[in-house]
Amino acid sequence: MLGFLLTTTLLAAQSSPTDPIFLEDRGLEMVVRRRFYGIEGRNFSQAQTNVFARQLGYPWAASTSYNISAEWYLEETEAGCELTSAFLSSHLTIELPHWVNVQDASRRSQRQWQELSTRIQTHEHGHVNLAFYGMARARDLLEALPPAENCDRMAEIAGETVEGAQDWTRRNQREYDRLSDHGQDQDAVTDWVPHDDAVGRLPE
Repeated sequence: MLGFLLTTTLLAAQSSPTDPIFLEDRGLEMVVRRRFYGIEGRNFSQAQTNVFARQLGYPWAASTSYNISAEWYLEETEAGCELTSAFLSSHLTIELPHWVNVQDASRRSQRQWQELSTRIQTHEHGHVNLAFYGMARARDLLEALPPAENCDRMAEIAGETVEGAQDWTRRNQREYDRLSDHGQDQDAVTDWVPHDDAVGRLPE
């Protein structure tokens, strides 16, 4: 199940909404930043309309973008060449809407906006989880590689392994958006399990 394990961390780790968050695990480091675009409206309906108008008709109100870099250490042995350790890092940005004059709206509109904002953030945190799982997948597959005949070949295999893990992540990011209709039906992915259709398995 794609549990939203990082959601609490993301929300609790920031003293202000734009502070960077650092997520770490063995051999992994992810820096998460949130940035906001402003919209206006006299009430919730106008604010919601302006969110999607800004997105030029696309069915999402927010976006998550990231890059992943990987490095590994190789050692020549009697068996050929072994990968002894790996480190992966990522810089990820979540772009979210901010209703700049929400304080002028009715309490009902403010409550509706809070509900929408929570749903949007929950969806984007799912993308963060998938990106982090993908990094963990790459690390686990790299560490499980058998020796190669030489270090040039091992470096090629390591690069292919990372690309394969990123491919897995991209496929599951698309599937997550498809099943949830880009967060419009977030309940549809509550019990969703990312596809494990490549060599290796999901990190525990």
